[in-house]
Amino acid sequence: MVNDQGLMDDVYDLTQRVHTMTIKDLPESERPFLGAQLRETTLGIASNTTGACSTDDPAEQQITLREAARLCIQFGLLIRLTRDMEHITPSEHDDLSDRVTRIDERIAFHRRTYRPARKKS
Repeated sequence: MVNDQGLMDDVYDLTQRVHTMTIKDLPESERPFLGAQLRETTLGIASNTTGACSTDDPAEQQITLREAARLCIQFGLLIRLTRDMEHITPSEHDDLSDRVTRIDERIAFHRRTYRPARKKS
């Protein structure tokens, strides 16, 4: 079983930071669109990493970790778009980008570590 409280804490911190940012920093016209996509993406990362931590099935862990990794890529693109639209500063972008990169690296570690056993023919 994936047991990484540090990963879970990092994902929660990212989710909380993005939620606050989308409420405070985005213009009201972007909150239901870009803001919602950012929040949904971080919630997806959180729910998939939680799913990987709550199952003993290696195949299920791989599925949820793969989806979390895909969502990290999606988040990176969305946060870049947010910066390019000048809704956040370059330093805020760099902070969020660094956070999701660290999360993605930990997910990649667990994907390599917790592989399902191959069936012998």
